[in-house]
Parts: sequence; C-alpha cells; structure tokens
Amino acid sequence: MNQTPTVLVTGAEGLLGRHIVRALVDTDTCQVTAVSRMAVWPATKCLTWVNADLRQASEVQEMASLKADVIIHAAAMLPRTLDDAAAAEANHAMDDHMLLLARQSGASLIYMSSLSVYEDCDTPWDESLAVHPVAAYAASKHQSERAIQALGLPAATLRISSPYSASDITRPGVLYHFAREAVAGRPLIVTGKGERAQDFVHGADIGRAVVAVLQHWREHAAGARAETFNIAAGHPISMTELAELVVSCCGSGDLVHDGVEDGPPYRAELSVARAKEILRWQPQVELRAGLEQLIRHMRGSHEDWLAI
Repeated sequence: MNQTPTVLVTGAEGLLGRHIVRALVDTDTCQVTAVSRMAVWPATKCLTWVNADLRQASEVQEMASLKADVIIHAAAMLPRTLDDAAAAEANHAMDDHMLLLARQSGASLIYMSSLSVYEDCDTPWDESLAVHPVAAYAASKHQSERAIQALGLPAATLRISSPYSASDITRPGVLYHFAREAVAGRPLIVTGKGERAQDFVHGADIGRAVVAVLQHWREHAAGARAETFNIAAGHPISMTELAELVVSCCGSGDLVHDGVEDGPPYRAELSVARAKEILRWQPQVELRAGLEQLIRHMRGSHEDWLAI
C-alpha cells in the first residue's frame, strides 16, 4: 500500500458510506474518493467526489483512471424483504462490477456484507461457520463473499449487524420505527412477548472498523490476505427491551404487546472476538447514546450527526 494511499468508497451517501468517509478523512492518512449515484458534497484537501451508477459496467470501468489502492464497497440497494429479488439482482451486478475493477487494478478490497448470511445457523455466530443462505439478498451477499475469496488480493469482508445512526432518520427498520413512534407520542407495538432479538451497531463503529482493517494491512502488509470479520455491538437486545429503552430515552410513548410471535424467536448473536483480536477493534457507541442522538435529530436539533 502506498505511503498516502488513494481509497475509493462506494455508496458514500448512504449510512455506512457517510461514516466510513468521515472516519477515513479524520485519520488524515489517505486520499479519499467518494462515489455516489446521486449526491455530491463539497470537496476538501483529502476528499473528492465522483458520480457513478455502479449498476452500469461502463461507469465503473471509467473509475479505473482513479488508480485506487483500496476499494471500500459499501454501496447496496436495501431490500424491501430478504426475498427481494430485484434488490439482490442489482446488488449482484454492482458487486461484480466492483470486484472486476479491483481485480483489474490490483486494489485491496473491503466489502460490506451482512449478518443475513448466517440465516438458520445456531448462535452465537462466528466467522468459521459454514453458511448456506437461502433468501435472495443473503444469497447474493454470500455469492460475492465467495468471489472475493477467489480474488487473490488483500480483502476484508465485514459482516455487518443491524446498522443505525442519526445520519439518516428516514431508514426502515424496527429501531427507527420505534423512535419515530415515541417522538410522535404514539404506542410502540411489540409482537407477542417481544423476544425477537437484534444486535444494533452504530455507523461510527463501522467506520472505525474500516480504519482498523487499513491499519492491520499497513502493519502486516506481507501477510495480507482475504479475511472475514463480524462487526456488531456484541449485545443482542430483545424487541421488548428495545421498546423500553426507546421510551426511556424519549420520555414519551408507551409499550403495547399485541399478537403472537410466529415460531421460535429469532436471535441475532454475532461473536466479535475475531475483530477484537486481529483488528484490535471493538464497538464504542452504547445503544442508549446512539438512540438519544437519533431522537434529538428527529426532534429537529442540529449537531454533527457523524460524530458520537
């Protein structure tokens, strides 16, 4: 890797991309090229912006002239459901185009994957598990993971747990839904006993994980290879506990149980021991702090939503 590497970040306008760009710029150790399909933000001394639709192979190939040393592929179409075939197809095309660019340019690659590849596995989930995802979105992610392993380049696949931050208050998902309902003073409806559990990781911690990978590569350049890391908070929270925490943070809203949970409760429990040991990374943002910032944004307060 060069003394001052050029790092290309796709999906730079998204939740993950914004935090990754911010974390990289804050290190002041690389030249960042942020790739966005729609938005372009002001350039700075170490940050430039490029418009490109990654679904178009020709537009991706035009980025070869940027001569990136590292590609951080955070762009993805969020699926409406895990069986959203259109989103899976779009993501597969974007992934293929970016992997080809990495192969052609010899760039190291950091790929944002998903905890959904662990579907139907016993918990806790660690990176050594053999996974066979069935749903379209998860299968597409895992297919790209396998292709990355075959690149023969330094690569890191980050399996991200449920990401959140105040940088985007319009996102779907139960955490955002609960926060919006509480801010509006409406009841927070929890299905059954609310035993379903998710692990919510803040976008700032994901940005720090990317920086940790780059640091790891700098320190172990000769042995850099394709590796996989879980990036999560490491503390699953049930839907009942989440609703109670949101109400506590917000000071409004009520918890209401309704209906019956369908089958055994889902529990997303990812081990982050490998990231802690190899990358010397661990999550820093407590869920309460992240929720309080999110709620402040929903109430119209103004602050630096990427800093926490």
